[in-house]
Amino acid sequence: MIGSTPLVALILAWVCLRIGATEKLPNILLILSDDQDVELRGMFPMEQTIQLLGFGGALFHNAFTPSPICCPARTSLLSGMYAHNHGTRNNSVSGGCYGPHWRRVLEPRALPHILQQQGYNTFFGGKYLNQYWGAGDVPKGWNHFYGLHGNSRYYNYTLRENSGNVHYQSTYLTDLLRDRAAEFLRNATQFSGEPFFAMVAPPAAHEPFTPAPRHEGAFAHIKALRTPSFNQVKQEDECLNYQIPFPLLTNFKIICFYLQIKFMT
Repeated sequence: MIGSTPLVALILAWVCLRIGATEKLPNILLILSDDQDVELRGMFPMEQTIQLLGFGGALFHNAFTPSPICCPARTSLLSGMYAHNHGTRNNSVSGGCYGPHWRRVLEPRALPHILQQQGYNTFFGGKYLNQYWGAGDVPKGWNHFYGLHGNSRYYNYTLRENSGNVHYQSTYLTDLLRDRAAEFLRNATQFSGEPFFAMVAPPAAHEPFTPAPRHEGAFAHIKALRTPSFNQVKQEDECLNYQIPFPLLTNFKIICFYLQIKFMT
């Protein structure tokens, strides 16, 4: 996820500048994909998507995420805060992921709630925060909410669909989110005079890397990019200490792992 905090700041600045003006508030469609690193050409499979959507919208060429870990990055995106301010340190409840501080303090003043208060019709579909379990009410700020319970899945998952939880066994999640988002956009543009903010966040391309049947094997001939840091052994004089308790990567298997990064003093 690239550009979490700058993106939120830009959206809020854009909206705030227009509030009270005679111009109509802009509609906002934010599509959030997972684990598509620009340096590793993670967007290569979606070049047509970039042509159709990216070049027709806004591109942030110098935007950076302050945290490479899923839940802290998503919390930054929704709150506009750095991880050391919002307190989400990792993907666990004890690490702040969908913990009490988020639900009680941050969520009521996060981006979707601010936009909702300014008259926006808001929609969310997909992976919310890793530890979201669908209990209680819909998270604050969303008029239409289709939030995935837990972390990334493609089949056999549960969504919080507005007033209740719905389990799906064999419907591919990305396709379901596409249909829900398209229905919302059609209704929002045809029957409502309100501006809309729609956030679509499929887990793809996060592990378990389950493709739709129609895409099975589509990139079997593609090899992951090998940068100069690929399988690089840690040097003692580096400013970062990488603790990687896994074997080296090979040409035949890519192992997903967390980098436990500790700044040396």
